[in-house]
Amino acid sequence: MDKLDMILEKLDGMDSEIKELRTDMTEVKGEVKKLNEDMAEVKGEVKKLNEDMAEVKGEVKKLNEDMAEVKGRVKNIEFALENEIRPNIMRIAEGHVDLSRKLQMVVKTNNEFELLTVRVNVLESSVETIKKKLSRRRYVL
Repeated sequence: MDKLDMILEKLDGMDSEIKELRTDMTEVKGEVKKLNEDMAEVKGEVKKLNEDMAEVKGEVKKLNEDMAEVKGRVKNIEFALENEIRPNIMRIAEGHVDLSRKLQMVVKTNNEFELLTVRVNVLESSVETIKKKLSRRRYVL
């Protein structure tokens, strides 16, 4: 019976190892279940991130469209500045220079007129003085 006892002992040892393996397997199943739950949570978060990313892509696309529109408007403004506003400013500036010259001429003419008026007043005063002197001499003679 020696062999039989040995076989029984080995079977008992195997039985305890099987129980230990079952316990380990139960723990592994629990951990796998926890990992599956965590994985489901990660999948949910990834799904949310993908949705957020799609929203961000939509917003970036809208921003790019807006930027293209702004660029077009800026080009139109630059075109207007180059072809319409700058030439008009140059025309006004040229006209201002002409007006400035004309004003200087008028001021110069006005100054000359003022000087002539002063001279005429002095001459009139001198003529009056001479008339008075002449009229006194006539009476004296």
